[in-house]
Amino acid sequence: NFNQHGISSTSGMNNFKIGAPTKGNVISGNGHSGLFIFNTNGGLIQGNRIGTSMDGLSIDGNTEFGMRIASTSQNITIGGDKGAGEGNLISGNAIGGSGYAIQVDGADNINVYGNLIGVDKNGENDLGNQRGINAATGADFINIGAAITGHQNVIAGSQFIADVYISGNANDVIVDSNIIGLNSTGNAKIDTDGSSVTGVLYSSSGTGTQILNNVISGMSADGIYLSGTLTSNVKITNNLIGTNSSGTATGTALANLGNGIRLNAYQHQLSF
Repeated sequence: NFNQHGISSTSGMNNFKIGAPTKGNVISGNGHSGLFIFNTNGGLIQGNRIGTSMDGLSIDGNTEFGMRIASTSQNITIGGDKGAGEGNLISGNAIGGSGYAIQVDGADNINVYGNLIGVDKNGENDLGNQRGINAATGADFINIGAAITGHQNVIAGSQFIADVYISGNANDVIVDSNIIGLNSTGNAKIDTDGSSVTGVLYSSSGTGTQILNNVISGMSADGIYLSGTLTSNVKITNNLIGTNSSGTATGTALANLGNGIRLNAYQHQLSF
């Protein structure tokens, strides 16, 4: 028998803490979500293993989502400084289903920092989620990674759609300084387990999104794909696409098998 959710918040459960550096929980094997947070203001989710075994080396996935942040939730940080042990391991979730490692919908001011997503605890082997991170309808002011030491995420191994998917009418989503598609050292690809997986897929009608300072390599489809006729006002700046994290190596082992950047929309700013 399964729990429906590993941990489910109730309305008004504000300023919560789930886990802590070196004191995280194992939240795995649940019938729906590992974490389901709704109508909540303020929270920290740190140091947990979500969808894996206790040792962080094999899959024990949650059926639908690793975590879902929804329903007017705000001001929540998932992870932090991975060097201080604040990051979470979020892998092996939603296999064969339609969910994500992390889905944010109807929530704002959500930070996703310093996590290992779709890999093992060492950041070296594939423990992919069905899909990576989704900032969906009603998700505003979402930070996925940051240009601060220890705050970049490793996001890899997704089996379907994308490692990062920005959809619906999400606004002001910043995807910054992550390693996408590669291991934690940024020198070898993690198998996507899927034939058409994009690094960062954008199909939102919102505005204010920036994709900057990331390494995006080893994807089975495009590195970045801006899709849809309503997609506009996206800034793509200073990314390393199809190379290692130092920009010194290329080749078939690191290449994205589709395009580096694919534009199927209008009004974008690209800087190189």
